Amino acid sequence: RLSRVTRESLFLGIFAAGVNGSTLGDIGYSIQQHAEAEGFGIVNTFAGHGVGERFHEPPRVLHQGQRGRGHRLFVGQVFTIEPMLTEGAPDTTVTGDGRTVVTRDSSLAAQWEHTVTISNVASTTGSLTVRVLTKRMDETMPLRLSNRSVRAALLAERY
Repeated sequence: RLSRVTRESLFLGIFAAGVNGSTLGDIGYSIQQHAEAEGFGIVNTFAGHGVGERFHEPPRVLHQGQRGRGHRLFVGQVFTIEPMLTEGAPDTTVTGDGRTVVTRDSSLAAQWEHTVTISNVASTTGSLTVRVLTKRMDETMPLRLSNRSVRAALLAERY
């Protein structure tokens, strides 16, 4: 369940990025609302990031936020969205190998990530198009979000 909700949070963040005039706060807000409504915490010491001349560069893409706040997204921007949710406290430790992250209270955590770009190709709804650059060939949208009416009801309830 933790992994499923984390993946859904990732896709909700991607949806939020595709709204004209959206900000990093909108992405963080959508992830936070879903995670907390499902009873999970957000590890806030890790975040998404811009991708450009260097792999990790500004802006920092937080997975918590307020609607309409923060950096406004623009066409051509490339960044990652990579929520990490936990069943317990959000405090983490990086182990001696420098790569492995564990929660300090030993609770389970999950992370899903995609790199996206904001496209200048408008969708049929007038929103910007968000292209997922790291989509696997066989990857599909999370089941609960793939049904438009279920997705609309979930969005209306939480956002």
